[in-house]
Amino acid sequence: MRVETKGILFDMDGVLISSIGSVIRCWRRWAEIYGVPNAATYEVPHGTRAIDIVKKLRPDIDPEEGLRVIEDMEIEDVGDLVVLPGVKTLLASLPVERWAIVTSATQRLLLGRLSAAGLPVPERLISGDMVERGKPDPEPY
Repeated sequence: MRVETKGILFDMDGVLISSIGSVIRCWRRWAEIYGVPNAATYEVPHGTRAIDIVKKLRPDIDPEEGLRVIEDMEIEDVGDLVVLPGVKTLLASLPVERWAIVTSATQRLLLGRLSAAGLPVPERLISGDMVERGKPDPEPY
């Protein structure tokens, strides 16, 4: 198949990499630290910005502090991070100025995960902390 386009936008998690194990472990640890009921079985709303999850779970805390804690946890927990099949070959075949990543992750977490995965950093990034409204709102795109 041949596709002609001026550029490609990729989501990060579930498209380029899988960090599902880390996400589940870290959010459950975070929920326990912050006294969220049923922390051990907390189900993360995937694709939602961490700052929005923090605000929903604990509206009484400083959201930036809560965000920093979960970012620190997820940046450190990369032992089972997986680059999805074909991703390295595909990204190596694309001109760096012709693709971008659009993700709900913060830029700090995005860069940490790309580094841990050994993936290149594109010229253009749109992270959850660069927009007012995260996905599924169309603003990031």
